[in-house]
Order: sequence, then C-alpha cells, then structure tokens
Amino acid sequence: MDQVLEPIVVTAERRDKAAQDVAVAIDVLPGEALGVGGLERIDDLATALPALKFKSIFGSSAPQLFVRGVGNTDVNPSANPGVAVYLDDTLISSPLGQGLMLFDLERAELLKGPQGTLFGRNATGGALVLVTPRAAAEAGGRIELSAGSDGLRGVQGVLNTGAVGPVRLRLAGVARASDGYTANAVGPRLNELDEHALRMTAEVDFSAVWSARIVADLASDRSTMTAHVGRGLFDPQALAASRPGAPNLVPCSAERVLAARCANLLGYVYGADPYAGASDQPGREHLDVGGLSVAVERAGPVRVRAITAWRKGERDVLQDTDASPLSLAELGFANSQTTLTQEVLLDGTVGALDWRAGVFGLTETLDTVNSYNTLQTLRDAGVPFIPDPQLFFLGPFRLAQTYRQEISSVAAFADADYALTEDVTLSGGLRLTREGTRMRTETRFTEAASTAALAPLRSGRVEDDQSAWRLAARYTPNQQLTVFGSVSEGFKSANFNGGALFPFDELGPVAPERLTAFELGVKAQPTPRLRAEASVYRYAYDGLQTFTFRPVPPPTRQVLDSGDAEVTGVDVSLTALLPLNLEARLAGTWLDAAFTDFIDANGVSRSGNPLPNAPEVALSAGLSGATPLSPALELSYGLSADYRSAVSFDTTNSPLLRSAARTRVDGRIGLTWADTGLSLTLEATNIGDEAELVDALNIAEYGLIQQTYAPPRAVTVRLAKQF
Repeated sequence: MDQVLEPIVVTAERRDKAAQDVAVAIDVLPGEALGVGGLERIDDLATALPALKFKSIFGSSAPQLFVRGVGNTDVNPSANPGVAVYLDDTLISSPLGQGLMLFDLERAELLKGPQGTLFGRNATGGALVLVTPRAAAEAGGRIELSAGSDGLRGVQGVLNTGAVGPVRLRLAGVARASDGYTANAVGPRLNELDEHALRMTAEVDFSAVWSARIVADLASDRSTMTAHVGRGLFDPQALAASRPGAPNLVPCSAERVLAARCANLLGYVYGADPYAGASDQPGREHLDVGGLSVAVERAGPVRVRAITAWRKGERDVLQDTDASPLSLAELGFANSQTTLTQEVLLDGTVGALDWRAGVFGLTETLDTVNSYNTLQTLRDAGVPFIPDPQLFFLGPFRLAQTYRQEISSVAAFADADYALTEDVTLSGGLRLTREGTRMRTETRFTEAASTAALAPLRSGRVEDDQSAWRLAARYTPNQQLTVFGSVSEGFKSANFNGGALFPFDELGPVAPERLTAFELGVKAQPTPRLRAEASVYRYAYDGLQTFTFRPVPPPTRQVLDSGDAEVTGVDVSLTALLPLNLEARLAGTWLDAAFTDFIDANGVSRSGNPLPNAPEVALSAGLSGATPLSPALELSYGLSADYRSAVSFDTTNSPLLRSAARTRVDGRIGLTWADTGLSLTLEATNIGDEAELVDALNIAEYGLIQQTYAPPRAVTVRLAKQF
C-alpha cells in the first residue's frame, strides 16, 4: 500500500481541528522530530521553523522569541513577550519559564500572526504551543540513553501505567549533562550542561460526561552561565601609552573590532576563537521552574473546560560580563516569579455556526534582586570607591537593584466560524482585556563606605482596557484546496522598564503596542503525497515597544522606547512523499521588517533600520526515509539544512551587533530492531562546524561587545528500548 501524508491536526482554535480547516498560517513539527537532532530546548526550534527566531544574551533562563520579526527585545525578565508560549492549554507568561526542555511531546505548533483573541495576552507575533501526549490506555514505555561530544551524557524515558480503573498515568523525564564546549584558559570549561526535568500526566474519566486532566512538571538547571566572547572597542596601543588614572580611549574601527584586535577598558585583548576564552568567573545559570495544571471537562452539545494553572520560576545567575581574566564587570540576577491563571472555555455548534467563548484571569508577581560589581581589578589595585552619586562610576562600585512587578489581567472572549455556503466560511473573534501592572524599584550602593540609595524608591502603576479582534474568510472548493484571508489586530500590554537602575533611567510605563495584520494564504494537497502552503502578509506596528542600550553618559542606560514599524513577508512550505520511502520538506520565508518612525533614546533616528532578529531570508530543507533491511531490521536516515541571512541584534543596525548569514546542516542514521524494540541512532549537528553568532550586546562604557555563539559541531549516539 502506498504511503500518504497524514492529516495535520492542530489546536489553533483551542480544540483539535485539521490544519486545512483553519484560516491561520501554522507550522507544525511532529513529536518524533522533537528532543532529537539538536532540538532539545525551545530555542532549538528556530533551526527547524523558518518563521521563528530566538535570541538571549543570558542563555535559556530569559529567552526572547520572535515570529516574522515580531517579539521582545528587552533582556529583563520583567519584559512582556511578543510570542505567547503554551504548554497544552496553560499560558507560560513569564520569560523565566519559557526556556523549556523538549521531551515527550506529541507536536509543536507555531501559529503565525496575532493570536490575541483565543491565546490570551501578549500574542502580537503569534503563539508557540507545545502539545504533550495523552496518557495511554495500555501499559508500556520507552527508555533512551545518549552519549556524545564534550562529555555529553543523558537519559530520558516515558512510562504509561495503563488504565487503573478510571485513571491513566503517564510519567516522562529527562536528564542531560556535559563538560562544556568552550575551553577556558584560566579555569574550568565553559557552557557546562546540567539539567533535569520531570512531567506527570493523570487522566481521570469520572463518567461518560465528566473528565479531568492533571499535569505537573518540574525542571531544574544547574548549568554554568552561557559563555560570552568579548570584542574590545579601544586601541590597545593608545591604552598602553596612557597615564595612570587617565586612560587614552581611542576607538577602533569596526573592522579591527570584529578581527579581535582591540582591547576593553582595562587593556585586555580578546582572542578570535569563539569557542575559547579566558574567563576568571565561569558563572552560573541556575533555574528551577515548574507548575501544576488541572483541566476539568464536561462533554456535551456545549463542551465546557475549566483550566486552573499555577507556575513558579526561580532564577539565580552570575555572569562574568567582561568575559576576561580581569574583573571588569560581574552581574548577578536573582528572580522569583509566580503565576496563577484561571480560564473557562465553552464551545459548541448550532446549525452552521461553530463557536467558542470564555473568560480568562491571571495574576503574576516577579521579585528581583540584581547585583553589580564593576572594576574590581581597579579596587584590588587600590582605586577607591567614590561615594558621590554624580561621580561614582569613575571608580569601582557595587550596587543592588531590587524591584517587584505585579500584573493582573482579566479578559472575556468569543470566536466563531459561520458556514455561509458549502464552500465559504466566515470567521470572527473579539477579546476584551483589562490589565493592570504595578512596579516598585530601588537601587542602593552595597559598599562598606556607603549603603545609601543611589536611585530612591520609585513606583508606578498602569491600567489598560484593550481589545484584540480578527475577521477571516475561508474558501474551500474541494478537499484539496483552501484559500483564506484575514485581518486582525493584537496588542502587547503596557510595560515598565525593569532596567531602570540609575536615577536618570526612566521607569515608564511604555504604552501598549498594537499590531494590525493583513494576510492572504492558500493550503493545498493536490495529491495524497504532496502538501503545499503559502501566505503573504503585511503588518503595521503602532508604538512598538523597543529596548535600547544607551552607552553615553556612562554607565549604560537601559531604556524602553516605542516607535512605528512595518512588516511585509511571504511564507512558503512544501512536503512531499517521494519514491524509495523518502519524505522531503522545504520551507522558507522572505521578510521586509523595518522601522518607519523611530527616534531612539540616544536621539538618533532609526527609521528605515531593520527590526532586530528579523532576517530577510530563512530557508529550511529536510530529507528523511526508512528502508527495511530484513523483516526485523529497518534502516532510517535524515539530512536537514537551515539557512538564515544576516540578522541585526539591536535597532542601530551596527555591523558590530549583526550576525553574518549562516547555513547549518544536521544528519542522522539509525537502526531499529522491531522484534526487540531496540534502536540505535547516530546524530551529527552543525556538521559544517559554523560558528553562529546568536546574540550581541554593546557594553561600550567598559569597552567591549559581548557576543554569544551557538554550539559547535556535535555528535551524539542514542540507544533506546521500547517496551
């Protein structure tokens, strides 16, 4: 019997439905593609989904996700994400909890464009939904051991208890560790990995009508801090000729900076190898996140679901900011975040009308203590702390910033599809939200000579009534073709500046941003072995919340601004079943995303500059297949390539804060013994060993650019047993 492409089922309308039947552009990764081949964290999805991008100077503990150039540029955990992240029906609202490990997933769905009507707050860019498997009625499971480059070792497993009366349980867990892929000339290796996660799912059928699903998850990360590479900004010869106490700060050209021929403020010249450093402080990136969700459902003509979820995140980060053997700047971040959400969803069908409606509530508290120790090397040499708040930054200083952010949000929403004719369906949705945010912050010296307040206690509160809506039409002349068009508007909540550290930093708030999106798309499956999708879209941004580093006057200011922008793009994807049991996948995006009206905190017009993390071209291609070698033995294989054009990491479009185009190639080959349930797989990621720059930060007052690189080439062997 010939193979055919199976229908794709998605939750784009908060219920299972064929992707062909929804007027939303969606990318889907099946569960067998997740957790292997380098797709082990949520940020890894950016190598498989061309419309999704990821950046984070602080590693996995505060990720920044972008869809079609829309996301969040703020590095602080107080930020409002621009892409909503869901674990099943639970919103993971805080960046602290969004760097999830990928294991035991049924699929990952990327919903592109504003999703604020059904997917809640801060979904201007889209929604990333991770769908976990249901607990199985039959007992069984799987265990996998892995080993690889840089001392990688791991284990993950799944156990289904089967039905025990009305209850079914599923347990899944993963643990990974490695020795780190970055050499360190003055200490232990960097980028060491040590992470664990566990998830328990309980399904309870109280009756033919009432059921419940309970999911508890816990993850712990004890890795070292994501290693950074420095690029000096000052001429080393001029610094060497300086008089004591009066450094001669002659800026280098961009070419010399990128060639690693320049020095930081204390005269240190960094090496050019992105995977070799000399850091006196390996740092730490400790994270504990977890949650509990209870979803109670009543089946019937009107289905009712009540979803209660509690999530907690604790973060402890110590960063060697200068990435050198000198103690120029060390930063510490301690965050504690708690979120409680309650949602009630109803859906049903009345004649030609398919409808969904509900209410949503959220409360979230974030407590933060940020510590700063700068110019410790000068302190050790006898340079004193200057207690004058106007002059302290001329010498070494220690600071601690504390803040609390409290968010409350309530919303009511409705969404419906109406079959106007057999071929034409009209859709519409509306969400009304009332949201309030309160911020209180203070900065104090933590010097023996002074514990006075540098920036006195400041507070602010903002309340907003906002709406999100969509209108769409779908034309389906036959089962092989769907054409859809939509116009929608989403918003991202008002926000405060969590980086308001110094007296001259503005706390905010920054007004909500709004995005109006127009999209036209087509979904086609002309044959059972070929599926194609394409869409063209245009976004208009009003008041885009933008994070800016202002390096002058020192020390660096963190500023939240707003500006206007436009985004135009095209998405295309193709999946085909070829002879010899081969499956081919090709997906790509073209993006023109730029500011139309934006003057940043430095008073410089950035109009015309590209939006951060919005490559003009992104392509992803893959080929996979399986060949029986005998009745009991099967050979499987796969090869994938991912291309990204150049990316800017901030609003300046500076060559110092931009990555070059890159192509990543991954491959795998495996054997499966059907009669024993054993499988053996060899994987290679980043086969070309490209050093991909994934983020950069301008820390000009200390004379350096901070760079973060993706891992180098790695090889992994996996041995699994199904039972």
